[in-house]
Parts: sequence; C-alpha cells; structure tokens
Amino acid sequence: MTTRLQRIAIISLGLVVAGSLTGCGAGTGATPAGTSRTAVGVPTPTSQQTPTPRPGDTVRPGDTPRPGDTPRPGATPSSVGPAVPVAQSVTLDASGWLAGFKVAVKAASIDPTTHLITIGVTLTNTSQVDRRLNENAQEISFDPGDGSGLVPIQSVTPDAQVVAGTSATSTLAFPAPAGASFDKAVLVLGKAANHQWLVPLRAGASGSGERPVALRPPARLTTPGHIYYRITSAQLLPWSCSGVPPLTAFIPSAKSVSVIALNGTAGAGSVAVGGNVIGQMSITAPDGTTAAVISPPLKVWNTDQSSPNILMCIPVPTGLAGRYVLKITDAVPTSATATILVP
Repeated sequence: MTTRLQRIAIISLGLVVAGSLTGCGAGTGATPAGTSRTAVGVPTPTSQQTPTPRPGDTVRPGDTPRPGDTPRPGATPSSVGPAVPVAQSVTLDASGWLAGFKVAVKAASIDPTTHLITIGVTLTNTSQVDRRLNENAQEISFDPGDGSGLVPIQSVTPDAQVVAGTSATSTLAFPAPAGASFDKAVLVLGKAANHQWLVPLRAGASGSGERPVALRPPARLTTPGHIYYRITSAQLLPWSCSGVPPLTAFIPSAKSVSVIALNGTAGAGSVAVGGNVIGQMSITAPDGTTAAVISPPLKVWNTDQSSPNILMCIPVPTGLAGRYVLKITDAVPTSATATILVP
C-alpha cells in the first residue's frame, strides 16, 4: 500500500517532467527564433551575417581590406605605403648640347634606397671662359615619359667650373618618381621655349636637337681706315653669347634665334696716331633684316697691332638659309663687307 509520502513524491516528479517538456517545445511544434524546419524537421538558419572586421583584425588572402585592417604577412592590399622605384642601370653612348656645353651621356641608374636617378656625363666647355653646368640648372630636367611632367634637376656633382676648352666628368641627380623606368625616359637639355636637346636614356638611342654647324669663313675684311678682321672659323650656333671678346661665354637663347659666331684675329695696319677700332659689326639676312654684333671688341689698335681669339656673335633667325652679308665699320668711319653662306 502506497504511503502518503510516496504519493507526494510521485506527484512532484510528474510536475518536473511536464515543465521540462514544455520549456523545450516538445509536443507544441514550436521552432526557435531565427530557424526554419526542413522537410524532415531539422532546424536550419534563415539568414547568414558577415562579421565586420574591427581595427587591428588580421587581413587574410582573399579578404577585402577595410580601414584599420592589419595586412597579414604575404597578403597584398590594394595600397600599402608609398611606391618605391625599382633598381635599374643602363650604359649609354649618346650626347646633346646646352649653351656651349657638349653633354656626353655615359650611364644612368635608379637607386631605390635614395630615391634618386643619377646620370653620368662628360662635359666639354666650348666657351672662352670657365663655366659651371649648374649655371644652367633651370634648363635641365628629367622626363619619365609617362606624361606626368618634367622633374627638375636636384644636383650636379661635382659642381665645379669646367675650364674653357676642356672636358670633365660629372653626375646629374634627379628625384626618382614612383614607377620610374628608363624605357621611355629622356634627359631634357633646354627649356621648351629655348633651343632644346632630348637624350633618350635607353641603350643604343641617340639624342636629337640642333647642333653647331660649321660654316665656311668669309674672306679677310679690311676697311679703308686699315682696320681688319681675319676670320679663321665660323659657326651657326643654337644659343647666344655674353661678355666681351676675348672672354665670351655661351648662354641659352630662344629657339627662334641662333647666332653666327665668328672667331679670328683683329688689328690695324698703318693708322693715324691714336689708333683705330672696330666700331660696329652687323649682318644682313636673306630676308633683308639686319642685326648688330652682340658685343664688339673694346680694343684700340695702333699701327701693326693685333689681337687673337676675337669671338663675335651676331643673332640671326633660326632656320633661315641663304647668303648673309657681313659688315665691319671702323672709327673713321669706313667699312668693309663680305658674304657668308648658311645652309
């Protein structure tokens, strides 16, 4: 016979079992929130959410980087830090001209550590005075060839004078743009508005531009006042001149103007006491325009005196070929003329 205490225990156990079945949904057909049942009654997720990386999360290959992500070793995010130029070097044998300097280009290299492009050159100074290439620094630039624009020169080393009539080696340095390459790169000598040389920094390539042109010297000019100018060399030059003979320097000039440069000995035969001078020199072009010498020699010659290396430059239109008429006038004044042909 069941005692009263046994009946109470059985009733309590039944209440506990019933409560457990109700809490888990048994017998009610309830489905937990966020799931649905398949044909066999297995709950499946109704949606899937992609976790959002937080600052400091590791980016794995294939992930899309978000602000604050930390690149995983070996991963390649779309942009991480500034681009670094690639180390390159090339041996060259090309040349160009700039304001009386012949610039022979021998080698070029890109240093990814210093971010510099260096170009080894040999400079020949054809002026009558010692000159530094860096005096024309505003005329020198590097063109990457990708349409990004010209890069100004950073330095010339050594920045020393090249003795007139001699040659010296030097190194030109430019900041290296990101992605710089020598495939299309060019050393630019001269501003766009001036006479300009373009020297490709590609093995086997040649520079292009206007080079000095040798002309046949005219006959000796002698005035009735016994002043003479015996010309030993004549050139058509793609630059201008500065200074007084025999200390003439070459400087950049607009591309529309060149100079006829004449060099020789000037002096006097039998002249009156007090001597005589070349007061003026001019040239008349085939189109009828006349221009005066840039700097006449500031010298007085007495009887049988003379001076060598009298370099005189006369501006002429660039590209105008034909017969030019040269004229010198002394202090008397008397004049003498000669012709010179420009091809």
